[in-house]
Amino acid sequence: MTRPGRRAGVRAGVAALVVALLASVGYAALDAVDVVPGVLTSDLGSEDDVPPAPPSESTSQPTSVPPGGSGATADTTTDTTTLEPTRGGLAGLRTPAAQSGQDRAGRASGGPLALPSGPGAAPGPTRKGLERALATALADPALGPSVGLQVRDAAGTVVYSRDDRRAKTPASTTKVLTAVAVAQAQDLTQRFLTRALYDPGADAGAGSVPTIVLVAGGDNLLAADAGDPGAVAGQAGLGDLARAVAAALPTPRPKAVRLVLDDRFARGPAVAPGWGSDDVRLGLTGPVAMLGLATDRAVPYRPASADPAMTATAAFAKALAAAGVPVTGRPARGHGTAAARAIAEVRSAPVGDVLALALDESDNDLTESVARWACARGRAPTTFAGCARWVRSRLADAGLDVTAVRLADTSGLSAGTSVPVSVVGHAMWLGTSGRNPGPASVLSRLPVAGLSGTLHDRFRAPEARAGVGVVRAKTGTLTGVGALAGSVVDAEGEALTFAVIADRVPPAGTAAARAALDRLAATLAGCGCR
Repeated sequence: MTRPGRRAGVRAGVAALVVALLASVGYAALDAVDVVPGVLTSDLGSEDDVPPAPPSESTSQPTSVPPGGSGATADTTTDTTTLEPTRGGLAGLRTPAAQSGQDRAGRASGGPLALPSGPGAAPGPTRKGLERALATALADPALGPSVGLQVRDAAGTVVYSRDDRRAKTPASTTKVLTAVAVAQAQDLTQRFLTRALYDPGADAGAGSVPTIVLVAGGDNLLAADAGDPGAVAGQAGLGDLARAVAAALPTPRPKAVRLVLDDRFARGPAVAPGWGSDDVRLGLTGPVAMLGLATDRAVPYRPASADPAMTATAAFAKALAAAGVPVTGRPARGHGTAAARAIAEVRSAPVGDVLALALDESDNDLTESVARWACARGRAPTTFAGCARWVRSRLADAGLDVTAVRLADTSGLSAGTSVPVSVVGHAMWLGTSGRNPGPASVLSRLPVAGLSGTLHDRFRAPEARAGVGVVRAKTGTLTGVGALAGSVVDAEGEALTFAVIADRVPPAGTAAARAALDRLAATLAGCGCR
């Protein structure tokens, strides 16, 4: 049996080592070898429109489709005011495979740290102990008068709760629910497929101009030129696709081609009705699409283009020209004829890696696009409301009580979303318990306090330092709302998950509420709470 004191000493020593090493080698290097401590390391269409699902893909290199390969698959050639911090920390996030040299795509980067909880193990935190330890943090005026909290142990037992059954505005902790839903419904090793079709057209006589059809499949992280096999953002490249197209064109090669974009898969409205008028303009989110460039992602005060799919198509036109395939005229939306056939394709990073990146950076439109892709594959309506209903249904399938859950979108940005803290807490535990590898593969890579993602610049105050490198959590911030949902190993080595939402934060109190939430999580990290 391991003595509690020794576990606490080892845990404190590892945390100190991480902070010390960070200065010299950086978080990314530490994370590559699983050193960072934490629980998981030691139309556009009506709501009734249901698009067909695309084929599943599992490899990532650009390929040319053999001559005669059909392009006539059902999904593509037939008519049928958040205030999250600016991205930081893991902006250059690499795939698990690139970090470890192994193909672990779509799987957890580490197993849950299931510390002893049976006979002979040290007793875990108690309600009374947690109540005493958290009293000051919960009474902090910076959090306002409406604070809900739930804490669970490694077995899933609720060891402390406060106002966790009343629905509150969850802000971006909604993304935890979306991640669990997507992971429940889809194989996260799948990849978004971007294809090019060659269409000689109905009239293939002399002088006709053939068409290249760019078929969107959900990848919003495309590189404009060559892809990077080790990256999440930019793993698939439009330059690679263009060069594959050039190599696969018939001989003699056409002097020029037309280019059209087929983005009918998972088509839906670009902007949610519940988003504020400034959310897109200020870059707090971007239009939701099934095709886009990694460099065209919305960043606060640097908005995305108004039509990300067409922006990517224009980049593809340039790449084709550079590959020796000039494009005549402007690219337009359309689709191929019955004669169109697939000649080249590129594949994204695994869906699980993309979803982890979306949560790490609290990327609203990237989360919405992944959810819409999954929603389409589940043959559900690909509107914001339709996908929100789909997420709610998948959560119910996972055993969560969704009676009081009201989702207006899948990112948490829309007004009208309300969720009990108990539901977020249950979802968080489900994703870190080790009993469900799908959610765990995403939630294992939540931001680490003081080191990565939306927590890279938090937990800096002395009273919050106990959480650095130990707390992993999803942040949530809206005007008047502060939230945090994550996992922590306490001073006695006990694995805990928690969710806290304060949805009546004083006006102009966002920064103070964040600091108060940091102190609360650090309190969990720093006490045995017996």
